Amino acid sequence: MFTTFINNKLLLYLTLFGVALSLLLQLGVRPIVGGDAGSYIQCANAFYGGKPQECTPTRTPGYPLFILITDTIFQNLNYQLTVTIQYVLILGTAYYIYLLALLLFQNKTIGYVSYFLIITNPVFIFYSNSILTEITYIFFTTGFCYFTIKYIFKQDNINIIMASVFIAISALIRPLAQYYYLFLLIILF
Repeated sequence: MFTTFINNKLLLYLTLFGVALSLLLQLGVRPIVGGDAGSYIQCANAFYGGKPQECTPTRTPGYPLFILITDTIFQNLNYQLTVTIQYVLILGTAYYIYLLALLLFQNKTIGYVSYFLIITNPVFIFYSNSILTEITYIFFTTGFCYFTIKYIFKQDNINIIMASVFIAISALIRPLAQYYYLFLLIILF
């Protein structure tokens, strides 16, 4: 799957363009930690302090754990690593959409255009610089869609397992994803 990405020069050029655009738009901009981000950070700090019960009940544990892991790897970076990983997740989302376009339409041009539109989308770039669930949720949900559709076409068990893993992680990030299992059940039976 990823050898397709590495061997495809146009995808590499588009990725470099998207990274350069993101760096240009985010140059000198600190991660946005206001609003809802504060409750995710509070929850991550509660996990770090060994008191997960202090986490607000309106937040699922997936994203605060993501913040906790990225922030404890490199401490005192003001969530810059979290933001950087979120941009990498945008690239992953774009790649899954590229693969979906190849799977559904068998047309590389549609795949390239889809990839380009995702990596240059200013809303995605803005949200990648915010401590919010949008980017991680979209990545895991897109991965779920890719592996589910690939399972429909190829009936390979690894695809349904991967789809299940992606949707389980997505449900930990946002509770809405727990209803996607109904879609999986319809496909399986």
